[in-house]
Amino acid sequence: MISGFTKSIGAYFQALKMIPKYGLWSYLLVPGLISLLLALGIGSISFFLGDDLGQLLSNLIPTSNGDGWLANIWNWINGGLQSIAGWMGSILILAISIILYKNLVIAFIGPFLSPLSEKVEYELTGMKRQSPPFFKSFVRGITLAIRNIIKESLIVAVLFIFGLFPLFSVPAAILIFIVQAYYAGAGNMDFTLERYFNRKESIRFIRNNRGMAIGNGAVFLLLLSIGIGFLIAPPLAAIVGTITVNKKVNG
Repeated sequence: MISGFTKSIGAYFQALKMIPKYGLWSYLLVPGLISLLLALGIGSISFFLGDDLGQLLSNLIPTSNGDGWLANIWNWINGGLQSIAGWMGSILILAISIILYKNLVIAFIGPFLSPLSEKVEYELTGMKRQSPPFFKSFVRGITLAIRNIIKESLIVAVLFIFGLFPLFSVPAAILIFIVQAYYAGAGNMDFTLERYFNRKESIRFIRNNRGMAIGNGAVFLLLLSIGIGFLIAPPLAAIVGTITVNKKVNG
């Protein structure tokens, strides 16, 4: 697992070199623009909802109106719980936003990233494998996105509940990031896997190569944290997925 993780991280440096070397800039334009528009739409909604959710969670925590020492202790604890509730509310909104964004962007730009993956594979191996037709690739992307949104949301919801307890707040936040990275990497790798396996076989491949998926998705999520990241993250992660999957499948 660790080996797959480090190989995916290293593949990002290889991907950056491949873009100018093989003239891949034209493959990045449409996916980058679609990604940016989705990010702006989802990000705007999330920005207005983050504080509201945190406040709602804070209001659920009971307060004490007494003057005794027990009341003072509870009010002190209450302040900490409200801070955690606000923090976890922001994390939940961010997690939901990322779940929606990365699955929708993978579904919508999948048919545009498949040719990019084909091109990279050809330059790496000399083999020319044909991706599924546009509509079939789109349907596969939508199906995969729906599956991932449901499973990922359930896992994140459970982790979020644990995160409301002070002792588990930081571990829950870290695990939420890892889960997000895994599903993001899985989607990015599927642009290559669709040429080799059906959907069930692809899912099995990703489960057997979790480290590879997490490494791909971790850098993908970190790129999204910078302004230009929404333009370059999806196509760059697709190139990385092509590099790592080809090493695994074709040796």
